[in-house]
Amino acid sequence: MAKNIENITLIPREPKKPSIFVNILLIFSFLIFIFLGVGYFLLNKKIKDLNNENSTLENEIIFLNSPQVIEKRNNFLKLNSIIKNFSKNLHFKNVPSKVLKFIASNTLSEVVFNNFRFDATQKNVSLDGKVDSLQTLAEQILILQLQKEVSNVKVSNVSYEKEGNLTFSLTFNLSEDIFK
Repeated sequence: MAKNIENITLIPREPKKPSIFVNILLIFSFLIFIFLGVGYFLLNKKIKDLNNENSTLENEIIFLNSPQVIEKRNNFLKLNSIIKNFSKNLHFKNVPSKVLKFIASNTLSEVVFNNFRFDATQKNVSLDGKVDSLQTLAEQILILQLQKEVSNVKVSNVSYEKEGNLTFSLTFNLSEDIFK
């Protein structure tokens, strides 16, 4: 029997070619493996970036809630309200000139005003003045009362001086029409 084994020659067979389906499956598996590897590294990097951003935001929140920043924020709000009030008052910068023109055009030549106070928020005018007679003071009051821009005309502190002049204080309110 040993002789028979020696005489047997092995003929190599041609290897079987894998089918197209197996080749497509192999390529598809290889592509999925590559995509999973790339996806793993990209997602891992994204997670690290988000963690860094999260810690940065947490540090920023801690900083913004610190007493120094809160104090600066409160100071800023106070300054902001002061600036807003200032801008409102700045709106009235031309108001005194309009008020003075109005008073000058509605004042008798015998009346002399020596003190002028104007409250822009209340639109209230206070005047101290002199006249030579009670008749002139009454005429001046009547002129002001007849103006549609004037309301609540009040006279106070009427007194005679040694020289014979009459001193007085006059207050009245102005309407919005004069400021336009």
